[in-house]
Amino acid sequence: ADELTSKHHCVGKTPLHLGAAGAHVEVVAFLLKQSTVDAGALDSAGFSPLDDVEAMLKQNIGDAGLKARLRTVRDMLMEADLLKQIERQATEGVLCGEGQRVRDYFQSQNGGLDGKGSIDEYWPEVIISYATGTRNKWTGHSHNLDGEGCGPGMMYCHLIVRYLSRAGIPCFTGLHVEGGYNWHVYFEKLRRAKVMIVVMSPAFFKSAPCFHEQLEARRNGLQVIPLLFELEENGSPPGAVTDGGAKWVEAYDDMVGGEDEQVAYDTLCAFRLRDDHDKGLKLNSEPAPPNTMLNSDLLGKLVKRVRRMLDGSDTGRKLPLSEAVERRASGGEQAHTTELANMAKQLQARTDELANMTKQCEESRARVALEGSVSAHQVELEKAHGKVAELEA
Repeated sequence: ADELTSKHHCVGKTPLHLGAAGAHVEVVAFLLKQSTVDAGALDSAGFSPLDDVEAMLKQNIGDAGLKARLRTVRDMLMEADLLKQIERQATEGVLCGEGQRVRDYFQSQNGGLDGKGSIDEYWPEVIISYATGTRNKWTGHSHNLDGEGCGPGMMYCHLIVRYLSRAGIPCFTGLHVEGGYNWHVYFEKLRRAKVMIVVMSPAFFKSAPCFHEQLEARRNGLQVIPLLFELEENGSPPGAVTDGGAKWVEAYDDMVGGEDEQVAYDTLCAFRLRDDHDKGLKLNSEPAPPNTMLNSDLLGKLVKRVRRMLDGSDTGRKLPLSEAVERRASGGEQAHTTELANMAKQLQARTDELANMTKQCEESRARVALEGSVSAHQVELEKAHGKVAELEA
């Protein structure tokens, strides 16, 4: 373990520094899996492995392959360091500077993953709903733990976006645009999205805006993936405490008697703030408590699930038989149905061919048997003719 973390006596760098600067992807991946390796460790000059990679990328490197490997290593280091950062911030808080770096990162992606274009041309199919969850005296904490406008929710959101971006899946959050304008733009993007990822935390259920985001997602038929990132202080699932979802219930009460009453009630049922009486409205969080999403394996599985949802192979629910038959007749499964029909025709043709071959074989066998019988009769007849000839003689 010491060999993995100790600094080289000549250059003052850890093995992770050396592997990262050399763009050795497999070496970096191995080191980051070791519990003793700190992705943000500093060398003797005060630079982290990520600093070294960024310095290499700023150089005029003509090797496209090397650049690609360096970018991969950079993403791996950012994700690993982010997990450790979130772990530290759980007790030390999210500083203003850390929050601003997250905002800068998101707003640099306004034109897509390549950073080009404008927010008006950016229409990702995945959108994220979260609550910042600033922990200060105003929100009931004993002291101001987080910087103004900062909180663990934005870091959870940052983690998800990093994983999806690395997999080539663009997404949108309120952090992609400046404050004061973000909610208006957020709802525009939501209405054209396909999948909503929900960052479940205690703060999420204390946020009326989050309730309205879920309401809009339900109105527009988005597939929702609830991800459990943070439990209540007593270890209960978020919202499952006294007054845990009070803000949501208040927002629902304001809609009673209006045209949105039913969809609002269904939204409460989906997040278990009301009993759905076994109507199948409840959404199951991933993972089940007391586990949370702060695990790289689970985040990797999230990427695969989002891909399946976007290509239509995972609808997030079990279809009734009638609807499944209808989908097979048209829509997303039409190509698959046609393929099966063609295979059935080919199989039937092959079966007919085999039947004809069998019939021919049986006819041939009967003919051979008949010919054999005739030949034997001819031999006996010739013998009889021979005997008759002998008698006449």
